[in-house]
Amino acid sequence: MNFICGMLCVVLEDEETVFWCLVSLLEKLPKYYIQNLFAALVDQKVVEELVSLELPKLYRHISDTLPIITIPWLLCLFLGALPTETALCIVDNVICKGSHILLMAILAIFK
Repeated sequence: MNFICGMLCVVLEDEETVFWCLVSLLEKLPKYYIQNLFAALVDQKVVEELVSLELPKLYRHISDTLPIITIPWLLCLFLGALPTETALCIVDNVICKGSHILLMAILAIFK
């Protein structure tokens, strides 16, 4: 979450706006940042299933390392993994549309 807060501090003008943006994100990602990362791990399993169905050849090659690749993407909302503008577009869409945007982004990257 430190990547997210840091990027919001860089991009947004004041601390109050950063706070409310972070509140909006956490509302769209319930149980993502709790102690056991429940929702993030559920989304990771969904990613595995989607990749195995949509991209079976790729899945056979990376099935063992898929969680190592995608868990950081999910938890950091692609900040540091994609160009800043792209990651911020994903963050904007998560705030506006919900967490399924993260799954769509992962599939788009792998395609």
